[in-house]
Amino acid sequence: MIKKNQDAGRLKTMFANRSRRLAREKIAESDAEVLFKKYMIDPAFIIGIALYWAEGGKKSGCFQFVNSDQDMILFMYKWIQKFLNIQTNEIKCRLYIHAIPGYKDSEKNWSKKLGIEPQILQKTIYKKTRYVVKKNPEYQGCFRLNIGRIYTLRLMKAWQKLLITYYGASV
Repeated sequence: MIKKNQDAGRLKTMFANRSRRLAREKIAESDAEVLFKKYMIDPAFIIGIALYWAEGGKKSGCFQFVNSDQDMILFMYKWIQKFLNIQTNEIKCRLYIHAIPGYKDSEKNWSKKLGIEPQILQKTIYKKTRYVVKKNPEYQGCFRLNIGRIYTLRLMKAWQKLLITYYGASV
């Protein structure tokens, strides 16, 4: 009897959680439509959506953008603030780099490029490599921008769908 009641309670909770999630997704889609109409005349808005579509995280449950191009990361860093209305302290930044000599100034270089203090960066992840010498002197590692809100990810996914719908037929 107790197990039957527990199972019924779990099932009820599962349906309630699903209903709340679907309602939150509908809100994000509705917000995305309004914002898309507002910003679609700005080429930077469209570029940001396309860049996220190409380089953004596909498997995580949050907004993630990773790239090794400093100008692209700077563009997306500013884009996030302008179009997603995210404050700089809400953007988690992390550097991924090879564990070989020649990369000791990478954190400073990225911080300078983005105009942030180096201590704001999350702990750098050093990737193992079989190389012992830095081959490309220009390479400064991959940099990740992360926003932990699921709403932001839902907004981006909705914008991607709207971008496809709006421009898909004219390509």
